[in-house]
Amino acid sequence: MDTPLILAIVGGFAVNFIQLLEYAKLPKIKRPEFKDLLFWLPYIGWPFLSYILAFAYIESGIMLSPLLALNVGLSAPLIFRAMINANPMQPSSIDPGEGA
Repeated sequence: MDTPLILAIVGGFAVNFIQLLEYAKLPKIKRPEFKDLLFWLPYIGWPFLSYILAFAYIESGIMLSPLLALNVGLSAPLIFRAMINANPMQPSSIDPGEGA
């Protein structure tokens, strides 16, 4: 496996790891249920999606430096969320203003 792909996976995992460290600051009552399988799903999903995104960049002919590959992995959750929320089939509403 290429170094850029590995760094993208590490970046995708790092996002979840940072969130996991934040749970230590919460009182025990407010901490999530760590035994729940759905809690751990992002620890598999985001690194995998980071790999897919880095692979797509590489296959598109973009040369990923180590720092850029790590950045792609770190930003992959945001990129995929933005792509999901951008629905091109949803008609945009135009507000003509008051009195129109």
